[in-house]
Amino acid sequence: MTPSEQKIIGNDENRASQGFDDRGLLGESKDRSAQSWLPDAPAVMSAPHALSSERFSTDDLPAKDRVAMWREHFGRTALRVEIEPTEESSFEACVTSHILPGLHVLLAKLSAARITRTRELIADGNDDLYLLVNRTGEMTVSARGRELALGENDAVLTSSSEVTVFHRRSSLGECVATRIPYSMLSPMVVDVDVDQARALCEDGRLSGQSQR
Repeated sequence: MTPSEQKIIGNDENRASQGFDDRGLLGESKDRSAQSWLPDAPAVMSAPHALSSERFSTDDLPAKDRVAMWREHFGRTALRVEIEPTEESSFEACVTSHILPGLHVLLAKLSAARITRTRELIADGNDDLYLLVNRTGEMTVSARGRELALGENDAVLTSSSEVTVFHRRSSLGECVATRIPYSMLSPMVVDVDVDQARALCEDGRLSGQSQR
């Protein structure tokens, strides 16, 4: 990554931590080799009415090209995020994608990395909501001026339309992300905008709520 690209990501991380409210993670999917799915990456996340399931893994990529190919084809092109592994030499990722009409579920296992939905990438206009559940390992999420630490089985609701930083801090962790169109969920949930970027703890409390 060039110094200018690093500067852009750094600026966007600052905006996320300072509460910039800007306008973006997306959503066809069989278990196949990297060579077959990488060229078709744009189609992977662009069929909201399809019924499909696929698995993607860095194990299918040549070791020397693993980080660059995952970052460019799966990160920027398919998921529309910047992915920066903490240690490129030991980077591991495995994502299983399930798509139903109006619903996209991602099951992911990822080694330590920083994932940023940048100001540049949110320009695509995607405003889908993501409910992210941290199954194992340590993770922080920064958005709307908040940095949330997610323990095991804690969750957070985020918007693809805002600059957001996901930081997987443990060596290898698992999470589940459910993507739902904003237009579908907002009429059914009171204060859906207010509840974004607030952690839902394993005991059912929102961050900031006292335990009863």
